[in-house]
Amino acid sequence: MTTPYKLVLHDSFFNHTIRRLKPRTAHCLPLAASVFDAVRLFATSHVGSVFVLDDNDVLRGIFTERDLITKFDANRPIEEIKLPEVMSSPVEHMRSSASLGRLLHTISRLGVRYVAIIDRAKDTRRIISARDVIDFVFNLVMQKDAAASHGEVASAAEIKAFFDSPVSTLNPRAPVILPEDENIYQTIQVLKQQRAGSLMISNSTSQCAGIFGERDLSLRVFAKGLEIKRTKLKEVMTPQPVCIKDSAPISEAFTLMSPRGFRHIPLLNDSGQPCGLISIHDLISVLGQHT
Repeated sequence: MTTPYKLVLHDSFFNHTIRRLKPRTAHCLPLAASVFDAVRLFATSHVGSVFVLDDNDVLRGIFTERDLITKFDANRPIEEIKLPEVMSSPVEHMRSSASLGRLLHTISRLGVRYVAIIDRAKDTRRIISARDVIDFVFNLVMQKDAAASHGEVASAAEIKAFFDSPVSTLNPRAPVILPEDENIYQTIQVLKQQRAGSLMISNSTSQCAGIFGERDLSLRVFAKGLEIKRTKLKEVMTPQPVCIKDSAPISEAFTLMSPRGFRHIPLLNDSGQPCGLISIHDLISVLGQHT
């Protein structure tokens, strides 16, 4: 990717180890657990992934909210689907002594959002997410004067140039748009076909009346036991989402994603029409570049 700005993070940042991000304890379920068990855990623990362990506490897979779209059979009740049928395996993993450069490369190039941190044979309960990386970098650049003195981040002027650049330079993907009366079953099929984690929703008055993503599918549909062939998007979408112009500065998108916690942000052109969707992965891909 060719960028019109200098990169924010310098080599000394990438040479630090993953320990600096303080990997957190992962939530875990046994192999015998069902998709419903995982969805219930997502809802009660406010997480988007779960490790799947065997009887010896060995990590066998990971199940995420994205897997609700890409992996499981929407024609079967989620109570009947066991996690080994739909989990991702093997799990992408690293030691805590691995470099931050390797971590960002793995997340940006392989498209994974969760990495297991394993230092010993049965050390299977720590995890780092793309969200953790974004939040850490946000806090780092907000302390840019101290960090720059150690060569970790660019100068204040270079950071400003990066954050002032339009979000269109991040090459956001074209939006997927469905009408608000579409049912969730068909929505899942479209998301799967488009390899997308979220989409925009239109109605008679707006091309971006709402947004619906994997978190909505997990918490607003499956966790509540709704029938996916009868439930319509307008019943479970996030209405009136925050949208920004594709000419808006990267800083605006960065602030919405961290600390406000957005996963996806709809982009509008000067005419107010949807023209793109930016994700955490788009930011990670740029931040992960270094010489």
